[in-house]
Amino acid sequence: GICYAANAKPGATTVTARFASSSSYRRILVHEYQGVATTNPLDVTAGRIANGTTVANNISSGSVTTTAAGDLVFVAVMDAAGTATITAGTGYTLRATTSSDIGSEDRVLPTAGAVTGTFTFSAAHRYLISIVTFKAG
Repeated sequence: GICYAANAKPGATTVTARFASSSSYRRILVHEYQGVATTNPLDVTAGRIANGTTVANNISSGSVTTTAAGDLVFVAVMDAAGTATITAGTGYTLRATTSSDIGSEDRVLPTAGAVTGTFTFSAAHRYLISIVTFKAG
């Protein structure tokens, strides 16, 4: 899942995640952004689980349509097999990966409209992907 905190106070931030001892798969990526709306920042979200290929940009969130210019588009993906090399989609900047099983990317859209989060995997694995857009502040 993707969680966010709107209008966080300046200074050091502590993130705590608690997982059940029976959780066999635990990963967390933490990102901090400036310039996002401090009130009601969430614009649109989508997610899907599908079977991937190694075709460029074929790991896809499906299209969402933003309602505001300047949205921050944040996309996270998980490789179900946990062994693919993850590359950001065209127009995105790869922000984090861990152990070749999850990755995140982002970009800012200059105008409102349709957008799709994409990645490329080095192996044709099943994946889970989420796209979230945040309005500019």
